[in-house]
Amino acid sequence: MTDDGGRSLGFAQVSIPEGYERFMLRQLFEPWAAELVARAGIGPGDHVLDVASGLGPVARLAAEAAGPGGRVVASDISAAMLALAAARPTDPGWAPIEWLQCPASTIDARDDSFDAVLCQHGLQFFPDRAAAAAEMRRVAASGGILALSTWAAEHPWACSAR
Repeated sequence: MTDDGGRSLGFAQVSIPEGYERFMLRQLFEPWAAELVARAGIGPGDHVLDVASGLGPVARLAAEAAGPGGRVVASDISAAMLALAAARPTDPGWAPIEWLQCPASTIDARDDSFDAVLCQHGLQFFPDRAAAAAEMRRVAASGGILALSTWAAEHPWACSAR
């Protein structure tokens, strides 16, 4: 697909998650996830939304940081990505992870419901980036944090703000 919708919808193809797991998860996405979660300052009891979760490296590290008193929701447009992510083992000392299939432009969550909203390397694929950003802000609690990382030649960090 070459239209804007193809940036997101291509991730719904069944072959994509296995390639991500084999070639990109440990090599690229897990190290960047550790950086994003650390910069966001996730702590015990936090409620965290991971937008465009993919195979869930951000969600898993956020669940570890939030601990059993926290809550983590991993959202993605791709059911195949979420299924593979949900199949990976978790630790009982982590916050539970809920897996939510939805586009970033219409997040199925209440207003002001997350202490932190994170998005690792997803923004550039969203067909409507402004709508996605508005949705992430809508679900972030007052005083919460919105932290994003994205592909960029000069600046790997697009935004990190309270």
